[in-house]
Amino acid sequence: MYQLGNAKKTVRERDVQKNNTEKFSILLRNQVKHLSNGKAKEDLEKLFKNIKESKLTRKDLLLCNSLWTEISVPIIPLEKNYFKIYQKQYDIEQLKNDLKTAILNMNTTWVDKGANKKWKSITLKSVNGGDQSFLEKKDFLEVGKTNSYKYTKAMNNCNYFKKLLEDIPTDIYLVRILKLDEGGSLGYHIDDNVFAEKEKVMRCHVPIISHPKTEFGIGFPIAKRPPDKISKDYPTRKEWNALDLDRKHLEPGFMYYTNVNTLHAVYNPTNVARYHLCIDMRPPELMLSMLNQE
Repeated sequence: MYQLGNAKKTVRERDVQKNNTEKFSILLRNQVKHLSNGKAKEDLEKLFKNIKESKLTRKDLLLCNSLWTEISVPIIPLEKNYFKIYQKQYDIEQLKNDLKTAILNMNTTWVDKGANKKWKSITLKSVNGGDQSFLEKKDFLEVGKTNSYKYTKAMNNCNYFKKLLEDIPTDIYLVRILKLDEGGSLGYHIDDNVFAEKEKVMRCHVPIISHPKTEFGIGFPIAKRPPDKISKDYPTRKEWNALDLDRKHLEPGFMYYTNVNTLHAVYNPTNVARYHLCIDMRPPELMLSMLNQE
């Protein structure tokens, strides 16, 4: 049913839309109740299989699920939503040493980012080196000499972190250490308000300490997201009701591009805290050409 083959485009779109309108109405209307419906579950598994095998385009996905948008629909193939930018592995011991230094510089003070107080951050680079725990759309991302992002006190004596950042041929913006505690998880959410203009800013991760069972997930939305809860401390984005479409472990020591425009989540069902160096940057020319090859 999902083998689209070489049929004419108009026929293909009409068939995909008809099939999914009929077969996934139960899924979208009753949210997770489809799990007790054998036929609906079977149809969903077929759809996921075809998405993972890149047999559907992003346009097909928009027809399959109206909860996706032009921005939030995942990149096909799914592997392009999180991949190693460089095959070079950074020195993990030096990354760990700078992680320890940054934590000591902050007297082990972390900014709580929600997720039942298991999701925390330390900022290493921010606008004028001030307090900034997240990137906002209103932030002006300058280029070259007008770039106002400076190292914070947490970066004192973190020479390996500095070298890593300064070797990237582009403007570096917000840089943080992100910690997900043991047994923690961050539900499905989207950062499209900031990263919608992919030619201006993208997010990369360098895992420092992790566990093979700690994973980054891509989600399939099954219900509309509730409105965000805005607080003076942190703008908590409400989690989506979504199913796991794909999950991947990000290996320590490598730099990964992560598509945070699409529904993504993080799982850490282990007894090891997960520490990542999270870098928001202007896409280098090579990286931008890779992203434009979708």
